[in-house]
Amino acid sequence: MSRITFSVPRTYSTHYDIYAVGYDENRFKPENLKHIDPKKQVRSEAEASLTDFKATIGETSVHFSNLESSIATRSMLVGLGNTSKLNSTSLRQALTACFTAALKVKARSLFLQLNLSRFINVSISAYEFGRLVAETASMVNYEINHQKTEIGGYKPSVRLEKIDVCISTFDDIQALESGLTDGALIGEAVNLAKDLINAPADDMTPKALAFQARAIAKSSNNSLKVKVHGPKALERMKAGCILAVAKAGLKEERPVEPPALIELNYKPANAKPGVKLSLVGKSITFDSGGLDIKGTANMRDMKGDMAGGAAELAAMQVIAALKLPITVQALLPATPNLIGSRATKPGAVVYSMSGRSVEIDNTDAEGRLTLADGITFAKKNGATHIVDIATLTGAVFYALGPNTAGLFSNDKSLSDLVDESSKAAGEQLWLLPSGGEFNEANKTPIADIKNSGGGYGAGASTAASFVLLFAEDTPTVHLDIAGVSMKQMQATGFGVRTLIEVARQLSQTTK
Repeated sequence: MSRITFSVPRTYSTHYDIYAVGYDENRFKPENLKHIDPKKQVRSEAEASLTDFKATIGETSVHFSNLESSIATRSMLVGLGNTSKLNSTSLRQALTACFTAALKVKARSLFLQLNLSRFINVSISAYEFGRLVAETASMVNYEINHQKTEIGGYKPSVRLEKIDVCISTFDDIQALESGLTDGALIGEAVNLAKDLINAPADDMTPKALAFQARAIAKSSNNSLKVKVHGPKALERMKAGCILAVAKAGLKEERPVEPPALIELNYKPANAKPGVKLSLVGKSITFDSGGLDIKGTANMRDMKGDMAGGAAELAAMQVIAALKLPITVQALLPATPNLIGSRATKPGAVVYSMSGRSVEIDNTDAEGRLTLADGITFAKKNGATHIVDIATLTGAVFYALGPNTAGLFSNDKSLSDLVDESSKAAGEQLWLLPSGGEFNEANKTPIADIKNSGGGYGAGASTAASFVLLFAEDTPTVHLDIAGVSMKQMQATGFGVRTLIEVARQLSQTTK
């Protein structure tokens, strides 16, 4: 994974590949350009105006520097739009464009000078600015963990290695530096989640997820504790829903991919009393659909059906590194959903960890089964708040599109907190309905509940209603990220930043 060094230099003698400067769109309005004396205007600004640069949000214009004294080979104009309306969302958009443009010209080092302090009504703090810079740059710098070789013609691409930020932007240099440090942690965590999701399913097994959890715990200086509950432990727990999904390989003498309930616990000495946040992530390491097998087109990206679990692991890495004062438990009910002579048959009735009987109406509705036992485990372990995150339904994509995840909840206070957290993190959620009529769709004459709403429609809502039933009265939010977890067969790392922000806000709230 490529890492960038971020700093706030006290002197500017270092030579950079590119020097990026932010501009308000008002400067490039035609009426203003008429009064600019080209002799007094820097070359890059003159060239930008000739190429119709308007400084709208996310617009960039790159030029070679013409002065021997310049600190960079190239200069870049970065559009900030109407800076009186600049906020964290639009700033993130501008930064993404800036770092993307830098990579296109193969820049390794960049000097960033946006000078937000000179713009009117900008409420972005020094810390927030630093965090956005480092977080965004790290995410843009990501390169998929491919297995291409030099023999096959692969040549490593140039990535950003160093970004310095102008100290004249803010008076509070320490806050800016702190933001850069935390932003790098968050951005690298998102990239970790992407790596886990992008890995081939043959490599990213439950055992591999457990190994990754242990590696994260080891790097946390023992602030994270890991437990891995294997098949026998799951049988003792009566985790019938998880075991039903894993059944295709359970009775083999030496199963290649045995299921596991992976548990990470974080409890700092200064943890907020009376609060325990449990994160439950869908961790289906490959989803064939079971005997209700998927079509070829729908199976290709099912290596990413553990994106919820990956987001949790990455978030826990940052929660521990930031030393947030809150008790957090992450649970990954991990198993593939495969086909075989022992696979659970449609119509089977199993007993969940909660004791409820469940008719498996559709073996391709397996994620909600594993979440049911995961949520029950969280409740039995004292969760006061639960957030589950899952690539649960294709229906959520048809409802909300490729950029917005579905939010469902049994508690308005927690729902509002998660929604606010997502906005602060730069990830989009939309509240959708659950319960009521959608519970009716999950009823069956032969068990307490069935795992599919069948022909009722509103598949995201019937699935969420199934999951939330097992939460009972514990405040719970269900996030359906199936529509946003991958784009063009590559992971987005969606959810990592929101989960971190949920933990941060919950550690501070007085409710």
